[in-house]
Parts: sequence; structure tokens; C-alpha cells
Amino acid sequence: MWTSLTAARDYIIRRDGEYIYVRWTNLPAELRGTAAFISGEFKKSGDKWVGKLTHFVPLTAGQSQYWCRQERNAELVNVTDSRIEGRSEVWSAVDPRKCQPSKVEWKAFTWIPK
Repeated sequence: MWTSLTAARDYIIRRDGEYIYVRWTNLPAELRGTAAFISGEFKKSGDKWVGKLTHFVPLTAGQSQYWCRQERNAELVNVTDSRIEGRSEVWSAVDPRKCQPSKVEWKAFTWIPK
């Protein structure tokens, strides 16, 4: 089990040869029992791991809720047994009705063993 130093999320991380797989485990109470998830797949490419994080989460617009699948580019730049550092796209502005970002930024993250 790994925990994020930049978000209140825990992940199961599995390394299999040239690939690293990630799955969010501590969903908030309101999302438990729903289809919500965040998962990721990274492939070794030179000195880093390149991949995507897939989010399936509800977004709210007014009184309506929309379930959106979001694929975000991500990379792991430092992978050791005690620390994983990387960065990913963050959708800082989203149109929930279309599930499309109107603003995308790259943000750094750090995961450590829990």
C-alpha cells in the first residue's frame, strides 16, 4: 500500500517487468459501492515510466450529477522501493455535461509506502 503526499489517496501499486499498475483503494464513503475508480498503467520508456491515469468519477453541475471517464497523461520520473515521484495532467476546469476539460495543467505528485 502506498499513500500520496499531495492528495488524500492510497494506492495499490504493482510492478510487472516493464509495467507499473496503480489502483486507488481508499474511496470516500459516498463513492464506496459505486462504479468510481482511478487506475493507471505505466510503461518503462528510457529513464522514466510513461502512461495514463484513468478516472471514472461523478462530476456535479447544478443539481445534476454526471459520471465521467477521464484519461489523463502521466509519468513517473523517480521509482524506488521507498518513494515514487511523478506528474500528471490535472483537469482544473471541466464541463461535466461533456466530460471534457477546458483547462489542463501538469501537477507533480509523490507516493510513499504506507
